[in-house]
Amino acid sequence: MKPLQFPERATRDHVPSDADVWDLHLFFNIEKEVIDRYLREVARAKWREFNDVEKALEGGKTLVSEAGSTYAQAGEIHNERIYNDAARGNLKLQSPTVGMILTWQIAFWIAVVAETTVMLVQQALTGDFNPFIIVLALLLALGGFLQGQGTGNMFVKRWMEDTKRPQAGDRPGAHWMQFGIGSALIILVSGIRGSGADEPAQFALIFLVTLLFGEAVAICEALKVKYKSMRVRLLLEMESAQKWQASIEHHQEMMKDTYRLMYEGAVRQAEEKGAQSSPPDPPSSDAKASRSLRP
Repeated sequence: MKPLQFPERATRDHVPSDADVWDLHLFFNIEKEVIDRYLREVARAKWREFNDVEKALEGGKTLVSEAGSTYAQAGEIHNERIYNDAARGNLKLQSPTVGMILTWQIAFWIAVVAETTVMLVQQALTGDFNPFIIVLALLLALGGFLQGQGTGNMFVKRWMEDTKRPQAGDRPGAHWMQFGIGSALIILVSGIRGSGADEPAQFALIFLVTLLFGEAVAICEALKVKYKSMRVRLLLEMESAQKWQASIEHHQEMMKDTYRLMYEGAVRQAEEKGAQSSPPDPPSSDAKASRSLRP
């Protein structure tokens, strides 16, 4: 987490790891805490500088104005659909969880390890181990990865279309190319694996088993790509809604004069603490003289 400094605006980088990323008021709460802390720090500094309440209050007027101009902006909502979905919790409901994405990521690697292991064991059982089998295993995994990338991105495109979300920089040609190259590699490796069979039935069995392993890798990768892309997109929309909400709430706080009152309260608190910590006035010369005359 990157610490937020006044007068920065909060972004996803400033969110604590344990925070609820779907909280509409998250950015406002983070910014409000920074503003309050900064106002108190400046109030104490101004009091120490002037040792006078009125001068310290005067010195903070610009700061309060700066807080308003930076954080309490127009507060316009640029996309009603996004804001309403965020406020109702629909973005959170639509988003895949981190656990779901991680599950498919792990499944991808399990599929890769499984297909590689099976191919190596089969080759070892023939009694004539050929190191080229390792290359075939890697090519099969690469084919599954590329096919999964292409398929997953096409899934995302379809989801964007179904939910009427704008698509910027879409590259359907690149996705189809990934799908085509990946499919060709899977079929090629399956064919090479089956070419050593003595009978058509054996060829078909080896070909289909190899093909299924390649497709298993592709399916895991496709679902991981789809769910991860969906979550990233929904979090970006949530971030926009949180920024709009923060500006709205800061504007409300400025209308209530919250930040000016906060600063003034901090100055007077600094005055009280300063008075309590100040040493008592030294006795006057007359008092010293009277004490010296006592028997």
